[in-house]
Amino acid sequence: MESALALHEEKGVLGTSWEEIARKADHAIATVYRNFPTVDQLVSTYVSLAFSAMQLPEAEDAPKAYAGAQSLNQRMERLLQEVFGCYERGEPFLTMAYREQHQVPALAAAVARVSTMRAAFVQEALSAGASNPQTLQVVNALVDFPVWKSLKDHGVPKELAKAVATKLVLG
Repeated sequence: MESALALHEEKGVLGTSWEEIARKADHAIATVYRNFPTVDQLVSTYVSLAFSAMQLPEAEDAPKAYAGAQSLNQRMERLLQEVFGCYERGEPFLTMAYREQHQVPALAAAVARVSTMRAAFVQEALSAGASNPQTLQVVNALVDFPVWKSLKDHGVPKELAKAVATKLVLG
């Protein structure tokens, strides 16, 4: 699993051959095919490994993340800390997953799970303040992985990205 995940993060799922996976894992190609007859089965199997490394919380964990946070500012800070922290820990996997989600159903499911978690955390963060549907949509977009990745790729420091996102939400 680790070999396949590393190669997929480096070269993409569609850019990696079964032979490369077998070679990196130091196994016969027949062993790889026997255990994972399809790309989707292979990817589905290592997604939990990637989520574990990201420390991806479950959507139902959102209320616990805001325990004791009274102000909207505190709640936004926790939202960004939690979500951006997951992105930082899972950047190689998420970059590949978002790029290839339209070709690999297991990656589409992984991206959907990340989106569900993010939406639950946004909903909970804003539950104490103005949480109309449009505000939720905007905040969800602001804290989505591609936005985080773009800010990072443009050299925006983490703390500045958090401060700007918070300011946009708080007004």
